[in-house]
Amino acid sequence: HMMYKADAFNNYDTIICNGKYQMKEIRKYEAKNKLRKKNLVSASYNRIERIIFEYENYFKDNESSEGTKTLLIAPSWGEDNLIESIGENLIKLLLENNYEVILRPHPEMLKRKPNSIKYLNEKFSTYSKYKLDTKHESNDSMIIADLLICDCSGIALEYSFGTKRPVLFFDVPVKIKNKSYKELDIEPFELSTRSIIGEIVDPYDLNHSLKIISKLLEETNQYSQIIDDLIKQNLFLDNQSTSNEAKFIANYINSPQDKT
Repeated sequence: HMMYKADAFNNYDTIICNGKYQMKEIRKYEAKNKLRKKNLVSASYNRIERIIFEYENYFKDNESSEGTKTLLIAPSWGEDNLIESIGENLIKLLLENNYEVILRPHPEMLKRKPNSIKYLNEKFSTYSKYKLDTKHESNDSMIIADLLICDCSGIALEYSFGTKRPVLFFDVPVKIKNKSYKELDIEPFELSTRSIIGEIVDPYDLNHSLKIISKLLEETNQYSQIIDDLIKQNLFLDNQSTSNEAKFIANYINSPQDKT
């Protein structure tokens, strides 16, 4: 309800939801605005299910080691974005501290600010531990990364729910599409979960951030249980939900009712 305009879903009859939090937001908005109740269908997010499947298969063949840790930098885009504000200093610091670094810019960042990405890639292309990932159709970077570094991008939930690993959040201004979202009096899910699946740090205190990165890597196993509990409390994630969604759509299409 923060990232979509207030009336974005008003004219839908059915909404397929990935978790209880979505249903709570929709029902409260309907009651507040005296709207007709929609048909809310329980289903998961296929992308997260795919990441879980890929990660589990990867983990079977690649046991955890005490070698060099891989950090994935995958922020959002827009004003005050992480790449343009502290990207160069952050990458340099991580490489100097012997981390493998993967930079995965948002697709909109690649489209709108290609020169910024080009500059960073040229700056660090000689470092053997640096890699640029622009293949957004692939989950490989998320699968191999020991820690995700971002701001308030949706990839944080995909990564943490898919791999049960923690996230370091840089506290930059978040994008708000619905200026009246606070009227619903529900903290957005993507904000309320940040301090649960990881830690939030000041983007301009990189030395402190380095300490938090080390701490999160050491506590990965503890976070695994915390994230698993969060999933069970909020999502309809049972490895059957995507097929349930498909069955609902097929039955709806084939049922004798008005589809307008």
